[in-house]
Amino acid sequence: MTFMLLTCQNNRQFNPFDSEFIRIYRAKPLHNLNLFFFGFNNENDLQHLHTLTNEHGYFFNAFVDYI
Repeated sequence: MTFMLLTCQNNRQFNPFDSEFIRIYRAKPLHNLNLFFFGFNNENDLQHLHTLTNEHGYFFNAFVDYI
């Protein structure tokens, strides 16, 4: 979030399509975050998570920032 604040500090130069900005804040698959945030260790939970990820795709970093 610090990068976002620094980037927005001078909003006349802010470019949301800047490649570095997109690289840092791009969408990430939920399964990359499951162990870190949720600690799933049950095989049924992991299978359910995998199914949700396949059906619904990606979650944005902004969602993760507010958990």
